[in-house]
Amino acid sequence: MVRIYDASAHHRRRQREACLDVLIEDLASAGARMLVLESDESIVELDRKTLYRAVRQHGCHDVLEYRHLRAFEEPLLAVPDALAWCWQRGGHWKARAREMVEEVRTV
Repeated sequence: MVRIYDASAHHRRRQREACLDVLIEDLASAGARMLVLESDESIVELDRKTLYRAVRQHGCHDVLEYRHLRAFEEPLLAVPDALAWCWQRGGHWKARAREMVEEVRTV
């Protein structure tokens, strides 16, 4: 299952934070135990602040663990990158990715 989080209604600087907040809400509802995000040194600190707040707000701070890893440390990080690229590219690429997308959630 793939869920696309669309934060295009937010200012560009706020989009990732909005997506992470809703993602944590969804993961808490699903009882998830681990979230792995690709490490980008320019945003890791903001992510940590957002995630710290979100896991407490959604009541999963004692259950959900989150980590930032580099792509070579977690090869499966390539999968969401590829799907996001297809979605953004549009046209026939988006049509092919749509087969895997269960939901587009506007945040």
